[in-house]
Amino acid sequence: MSWLKWTPNETHDITILSSDPVESFVHWGISGSQPCSGALCQLCATLGRPKHRWAVEVRKGEEGFTWDMSNSVYTNLCAISNKLRAFAGLQISITRNGSGLNTTYTLIPTGTVDVATLPPVTNTQATPGHFGANVEAEQLRVAQAMAETIKHLCAGAGIDPKSAYATWLTEDGEPFSTASADIQLECFCKYLEETLAPKRTDEAPALTAESLL
Repeated sequence: MSWLKWTPNETHDITILSSDPVESFVHWGISGSQPCSGALCQLCATLGRPKHRWAVEVRKGEEGFTWDMSNSVYTNLCAISNKLRAFAGLQISITRNGSGLNTTYTLIPTGTVDVATLPPVTNTQATPGHFGANVEAEQLRVAQAMAETIKHLCAGAGIDPKSAYATWLTEDGEPFSTASADIQLECFCKYLEETLAPKRTDEAPALTAESLL
């Protein structure tokens, strides 16, 4: 199934198909979203606390989608579910308001239905990430390698990796926020090169991605 997406002010009328949501904790910014690995997660040290996310399979028209939502949206969904005493089969009209950091979602219940009475959705392929274990494992491997390299770069330069990454993402990195890990690493290295150049002596070696991989 594809991810359910909205444009600003767009409304989707959906029916929840999942009996139980899938809970996850993810970090944003490196090749999109990357799963948090828990207590020893290297991304937590680099990028800070992960985001709490939830995902459910839904039906929109004749197609199936995966609806990934923030913890606050999920809390609103649970309030509606508790009031109507239903989760799977819950029918909701969802409107996206605003964009970027000002995005909010309005959930309006429109009814309930017995999921068993619905015909199969027309697309049944599993969504990568939340429902694809092999894909998620590969994402975790790439994320950990990326975080370790960033930490190594910043430690050698004597700067805080979280602050350096946030500054880069704000000043130069936004266009690369969904790029592959190797491209992001190279761009971040170039940013560090330019930032540290005035402070480096002639004897100090240059920081490059190739020297660390």
